[in-house]
Amino acid sequence: MSGSIAEGWSWQGSAGFTFNVFQWSARETETLNVSLDGAPATVFQQWRDHDTGTDFRLGLYFKGDLIHDLSQDWFVKASLQAEIAGSIDMKVGESEYEFKPRGYALGFALGRRF
Repeated sequence: MSGSIAEGWSWQGSAGFTFNVFQWSARETETLNVSLDGAPATVFQQWRDHDTGTDFRLGLYFKGDLIHDLSQDWFVKASLQAEIAGSIDMKVGESEYEFKPRGYALGFALGRRF
């Protein structure tokens, strides 16, 4: 979609589907300290786990552009894009994590029409 706002100003809007590839890595460290009869705590046991993975998720994006003509050939554009994708469940050692990918991108461009 697009439209004109005023002389030399216009807007564009779009939305669509995305195919996202997420490469992730997670580490976990846990330490059990023990103190007996008021003595300083000492490390009794330590656990370290890590895992990596690649996940694929479908998502959606929404984008809006504000365009200002500098001349007949040149223009500047500001863009804002929002994206969301399905959540990713991860397990590292005995802990479980959920990652919910969401994000925004703000862009600026100088362009020339040919």
